[in-house]
This record gives sequence, C-alpha cells and structure tokens, in this order.
Amino acid sequence: MKVLLATDGNGPAEAALIHLARLVRSGGLPGTHHEIVVLTVSETSAGISHIARAKELLAREGITARALWRVGADPVNLIVATAQDEHVDLVVLGCRPRLVGASDKPGSVSDGVLRRSPVPVLVVRDQLAG
Repeated sequence: MKVLLATDGNGPAEAALIHLARLVRSGGLPGTHHEIVVLTVSETSAGISHIARAKELLAREGITARALWRVGADPVNLIVATAQDEHVDLVVLGCRPRLVGASDKPGSVSDGVLRRSPVPVLVVRDQLAG
C-alpha cells in the first residue's frame, strides 16, 4: 500500500504522522509492504524541516519514507495532484478540532482534500490543538 502523508509541521500534522506510524506497526493497513511518501507544501524553506522531522519520527519506528517538497500557495491542489501523480492508495493528514457551532471553513485544507481526492483520505484530528 502506498500512502501519502501530507504535513506542514503543525500539531495536527504530527498527530497524523504518529497515527500513521501506529497503523503501520500494528498491521492496521492492508498488505505487508507499505511505501510512505511524506509531502510538505510550503512557500518557504520551512518545508525542509517538516520533512526531516517526519522522516526522523518514522525512522525511529523502523519505517522508511520518501520525501517530496512542493512549493505553492494552494495546498489542496498540490496534495490532490501529488496523490494522483504518485498513484497512492491513501492520503493521511491532520486537522484541528472545530469549535462547537462553528460553520465549515471553505478554505480548510482537510475539507478540500476530502472533497477532491481521487483516493480515500484519513483525517486525524489533533486532540490537543484548538
């Protein structure tokens, strides 16, 4: 199974990273071979540190990953395009919990990826953010 982990280095992205590592270790993903692609979308060099952190945490769990850094202002389009280009089976990303009564945010990355992804999307809610 080929998995695209989209990260921007924030708390929800780290929660998604940790959850993905647990799924791989526990056998919670289909198949026995898992290819992890770590993607960061950033207009600055901060993307490099996001990738390094994600690969380091996965390596500690014995999981190897390939890194991609995309530059652009539209993370939804870049995540969806990368999912298609890389022929992934699953996209994993984090999100912040919404406040009770808050309306949907049309610009939310996780919402946009959920609506537009050609493959299943696992959205991991960061319990500590908010």
